[in-house]
Amino acid sequence: MKILLVCQHYYPEHFQNQDICEQLVQDGHDVTVLTGLPNYEEGVVRKEYRKGKLRKEKINGVRVFRTFEIGRRKNIFWRVLNYCSYMLSASFWAVRSKYKFDIVFSYQLSPILMMVPAVIMSKKQQIPLYVYCCDLWPESMKAMPLGKNPLLFNFMYWVSRWLYGCADAISVQSKSFFPYFEEVHQIPAKKLSFIPHMASSEYLVMDFRQDNGLIDFVFLGNIGTAQDINLIINATEKNKEMTGFCVHFVGDGSFLLQAQKLVRLKGLEKLIIFHGRKSIECMPDYYKLADVCLVTLKTGSIISRTIPSKVQGYMAAGIPILGALDGYGADVINESGAGVCVAAGNLEAFSQRMRDFILHYENYKDCSIKARNYFRNNFTKRIVVDAIEAKLQKLIEDKRGQNENDA
Repeated sequence: MKILLVCQHYYPEHFQNQDICEQLVQDGHDVTVLTGLPNYEEGVVRKEYRKGKLRKEKINGVRVFRTFEIGRRKNIFWRVLNYCSYMLSASFWAVRSKYKFDIVFSYQLSPILMMVPAVIMSKKQQIPLYVYCCDLWPESMKAMPLGKNPLLFNFMYWVSRWLYGCADAISVQSKSFFPYFEEVHQIPAKKLSFIPHMASSEYLVMDFRQDNGLIDFVFLGNIGTAQDINLIINATEKNKEMTGFCVHFVGDGSFLLQAQKLVRLKGLEKLIIFHGRKSIECMPDYYKLADVCLVTLKTGSIISRTIPSKVQGYMAAGIPILGALDGYGADVINESGAGVCVAAGNLEAFSQRMRDFILHYENYKDCSIKARNYFRNNFTKRIVVDAIEAKLQKLIEDKRGQNENDA
């Protein structure tokens, strides 16, 4: 297959699309990526990618084209410029490109505007468009300041509905997305399928056991409003009279400063530590620190019923999980035996579970084996890429069959 993957973010930015593309190349396919200029983590375009440098690369067999993009920086004005600059420059590339493909693969993160060049290429070459939806739009806007503007939200609803409607097939990373696509965007059920996020299998063979005399609760990843960081802080406050535990936040996000301020106001600096953003290479150090990994999501929207990708990482590492979320994410944690999960936003139940981990940690030690077994059966790269590969192949074959019938 000759595949064009369209996504605003790609290596050296850390997203799973790189693993998917490189595995497809290893499986014998020709893969081209249309992406932007790396700036996701720093907020400014990396020096080596400015002034036309490295706009065309070959990375582990994957051909990568990078179009112009304004750095996202730290405020909403620059964020909007960032989104629009990639959409326009990548669309211009799609219009002008002479490369021929069998299928367009949209790895859809936020914002959905990154789908526009994928739709253009699909229509231009009359080839199938396959979408792997990681962020549901416009629902994801509700977690952003822009989502509070009803006019903008309604506009993005119609944009999202049109873009999703252009897809020949859509795979989602949470089964809870199905009703939303069918009812809100009027996407037929036959176009929808479920393919979960994957995680690196390298953690499966690593030993993270390390005893420092404390029960360390570790939250890894984005510290945003949707993650309900207040729940973790308030639960820690409820247990502050206990000894022998500590809570760690490893990551960055829009709610970080507010979280730090709240910790200071509650006088919890000795119990809650913020480590900041760390590279993927540093993650093993924090898994070694963790006795329990935390995952929380606010209730009240369809996004709260997803499974955060960090859960797969926690499971591969074999660290017991304490969660407060609903839907598919809760189902995975409870059914796998990887830990315990309470309803999203349930402060009393969450704080009680924290207390039980502190007092009776030995009761949760079998969570490690159960988590890793569940991971092997559901979330490995091979399982996920095989499912995506089968979707791509079927869409191409169906399109060729349709063309032959039309002829």
